[in-house]
Amino acid sequence: MEITTPAPERESRLSGGSLTLSPANYRVLTYTLIAAGVFLRLFHYFYNRSLWTDEMYLSLSFLEMDFVELATEPLVYQQKAPIGFLWLVELAVVLFGDGEMALRLVPLLAGIASLYFFKKVADRFLTPAGIAAAVGILALAPNFVYHSVEIKQYGVELLVTILVLYFYVKYAHRKKISHLLAWGVAGALLIWFSYSSIFVLTGMALAITLNNLFRRKWKQTGLQIIPFSMWMISFILNFFLFTYNKTTNSGWLIDWFTIRLGYIPLPPKSFADVSFLVQIPYKMLFYPLGLLWEFITIENGALRVIARMGAVPLIFWAAGLVFYFRRKRVVFMILLFPMLLALLASAVKQYPFYERLTLFLAPLIIILIAKGFETLSTRFSRYALVQPALLCLLLIGPLGTSAAQLADTHLFGGYKRSYQRDCWLYVNQRFQPGDAVYVYWNIRYGYLFYKKSYDLKYDAVIGNDYRRDSRNAQDYLHNIQKDINGLKRYRRVWLVYEKDYWVDIGDYDGVPNWYFKNYLLREKVNERFGALGPQADMLDTKQARVVLLNLED
Repeated sequence: MEITTPAPERESRLSGGSLTLSPANYRVLTYTLIAAGVFLRLFHYFYNRSLWTDEMYLSLSFLEMDFVELATEPLVYQQKAPIGFLWLVELAVVLFGDGEMALRLVPLLAGIASLYFFKKVADRFLTPAGIAAAVGILALAPNFVYHSVEIKQYGVELLVTILVLYFYVKYAHRKKISHLLAWGVAGALLIWFSYSSIFVLTGMALAITLNNLFRRKWKQTGLQIIPFSMWMISFILNFFLFTYNKTTNSGWLIDWFTIRLGYIPLPPKSFADVSFLVQIPYKMLFYPLGLLWEFITIENGALRVIARMGAVPLIFWAAGLVFYFRRKRVVFMILLFPMLLALLASAVKQYPFYERLTLFLAPLIIILIAKGFETLSTRFSRYALVQPALLCLLLIGPLGTSAAQLADTHLFGGYKRSYQRDCWLYVNQRFQPGDAVYVYWNIRYGYLFYKKSYDLKYDAVIGNDYRRDSRNAQDYLHNIQKDINGLKRYRRVWLVYEKDYWVDIGDYDGVPNWYFKNYLLREKVNERFGALGPQADMLDTKQARVVLLNLED
């Protein structure tokens, strides 16, 4: 099996003797980085921020459905997740309640486990300096920290990719039937916890088979059909039992990701398509890898690119590809084929190559970057501290951004930072008998979750979504007035609405046309509600707004 297992004397030679950090120093640094990664995940877990929109969409399924329903019925709010992940989270909810921390427990454990198993994987692919680089990226990069404390499946899918690599280094060189069966069972089970695992497992099977055929290892090729066929059977069963029959409104999803450039233009048909493809590696440095210097702000465009040091990890990435292509062709294919398969699936609109949906590729890219760092930095081993300096350049972006998010937790998650819990509890603390709470339709999912999870003492009036019953803006305002008239009998009215998110899940962008083109409509809606009475109190967050209207005056 073509992987790196460095001997002590080789480590000493690569480290440049006494001129740079020793292998023992790098090992200490690696465990320090792992500890830092665990701390970051635990800190943000116990900080327990409010759920954001997508988290609430998925979380409502755990509050409203049992194990059987999760397996057999479509999830609410157009959500999709692997059955293994759904059952693990449901188990956590049954055992620990339906609060945010119980819901996020599975992603947290997956995030911590990822650090542990990735260290074991890196031990077999890299030397101590490269291990420190690889583990440091995974431990510190803010996107990996975030998905470790988000109630979505992406952090688990990241762990599954790492486990696929772990079982590869453990079983790929084995020839006993029992070992091949164990490898087959391991891969087959992982498919039930990750949609994206099929890209990694298929890419690995193709790479190993091609390598065996090229080297004329006929017996090995035949034996490894055992685990590969088990993976295929598991995927087929999982797809038809739990994925295919729960597919809902795929046309809307395709439209949503198309507008947001989630599908790769293959083959490229214009210069814009070529430019888009060329930019993919750099975009991946931002998301999912989190290697750009996001913790600083520089106005000058050229200086901003230099300061964020996108060139450094890109050079290491390219160097890692060159190293494995020349020296370890099977590893080159194992690390590259899953991305190519994901790009191909995206080109035929079967899997969006978009932001968080590419998180599963991160461990493969990190190994390439770490190998590139390791290879290039050893060329300058005769110069003191060149290797540690390059390591600092590689990790300063993730470290700086995560440190900034520790200092100011409002930065954590970026646009996904939510304040809905603040709004619902604000009303709950100030609600008086005789009050009404009117929830505008664009924020009803937040009320539905926190009403169940926190047992809010008020029963809100959920506003109707009149867009499809209206012909134009004036008709819409007329229909809204029906809800407003129903509130006039109350002493005070709490109005809660989303400030910027004026669409609903399942909406096609631009439909209805009159609604999306009328930019003043939301102001007119606010005016209609404001006419109920003078404002007596307000909570204005970045995401949502609470307004108390006093009808007695």
